[in-house]
Amino acid sequence: RGQNVLVTGGTSGIGLEIAKKFLSMGAKVAITGRNIDKLNNIKKEINNSNLIFVEWDISKTNIIDEKVNEIIEKMGKIDILVNNSGI
Repeated sequence: RGQNVLVTGGTSGIGLEIAKKFLSMGAKVAITGRNIDKLNNIKKEINNSNLIFVEWDISKTNIIDEKVNEIIEKMGKIDILVNNSGI
């Protein structure tokens, strides 16, 4: 409870289920994905104010600092990182 979680590749499969589990436990969760349509569909489906969406293709390593800072600005900090994305 009260933890801030970042789940990379959180738009489907294991990543999405991990995000849902953390949400059910009261965490604030940021999920990343490169497909904006998937992110928007999840936003409609889950509709939870503790869920944050960040469009990010993690294979683009030149924007890592930018995206992590964006997430920290939205959440305050990251307590738990789930590196779920596959390239």
